[in-house]
Amino acid sequence: RLSARASTCSAFSMHSHPEKRILVIGGTGAQGLAVIDKLLAPAEDGSPSPYSVRVLTRDPTSRRAQELASKGVELFRGEIAWSLGRI
Repeated sequence: RLSARASTCSAFSMHSHPEKRILVIGGTGAQGLAVIDKLLAPAEDGSPSPYSVRVLTRDPTSRRAQELASKGVELFRGEIAWSLGRI
């Protein structure tokens, strides 16, 4: 069973949004950071990324979360809890 808890969707960083919004869970981890870097990278023709990235994080005040916020990523406090009691 999967349950998600997130604070009242208040962003900790705001910026204008392109059309495509992506939520990355675990965005402050090694794999999440690499995914976010690729999503935010300009296209091959030099045009800006079409993606607006949001990250679900337990601690939006952490160093890594703040680094993401400085890149324009929106931060949302929350966590996902896994329970194997019922499938």
